[in-house]
Amino acid sequence: MNDEPLLHLAIAALYNYGLKNAQLTRLGGASNTNFKVDADGQSFVLRLHTSALHDRDAISSELAWLSSLHSNTTLILPKPIVNLNGVLVTSVFADNELELLCTLLSWVTGKIPPTVNTLTDEQLAKVGSVMAQLHNHSQQFKLPDRFKRQTYDAAHFSQRLEPLYMTLSDTANQNELDSLKVNGNHIITRFTQLERKQDSFGVIHADFHSGNY
Repeated sequence: MNDEPLLHLAIAALYNYGLKNAQLTRLGGASNTNFKVDADGQSFVLRLHTSALHDRDAISSELAWLSSLHSNTTLILPKPIVNLNGVLVTSVFADNELELLCTLLSWVTGKIPPTVNTLTDEQLAKVGSVMAQLHNHSQQFKLPDRFKRQTYDAAHFSQRLEPLYMTLSDTANQNELDSLKVNGNHIITRFTQLERKQDSFGVIHADFHSGNY
């Protein structure tokens, strides 16, 4: 889908938030199509969930955690915005009647920091503090009903390792490949033996890199 249909869908989505005559600026994004929205003296981020990686429950679950982090930590975070019907996930429909899910967040001014290998000790400490607050919050976060996010379990790791083994089968010798598989299976086995308690198994930020913090 090219930019023009997406722009029309973005404008349609904004009507659900009472935002008219807004200025939209296309932003980067891997999983979603994102726009900066300037309207009524305020700025927002409109996300069109174009990748189909997540359904309504998964997106709502993400925003439930974000809302809780916004309310219960000192982290500077975008705030999810409800639409005129009081819900966080908005539907718009393309010409082919395909439903597209959209969400609106408050705008947070910032800049992407350097990569980890060029961060100063002070910057690294701040990054560590952010991650610590995420982990501390996760220990007391109560999952709402119908909470749905990707689970990093034995099946997930096994599935992710298979393409790696296939790729290395052409370049690594058999002893090296066998050793890698043995160690991979050992790690997965130990992982499955970990007790799933509130302080050791819960919600995490699975993409914590400098472009996201």
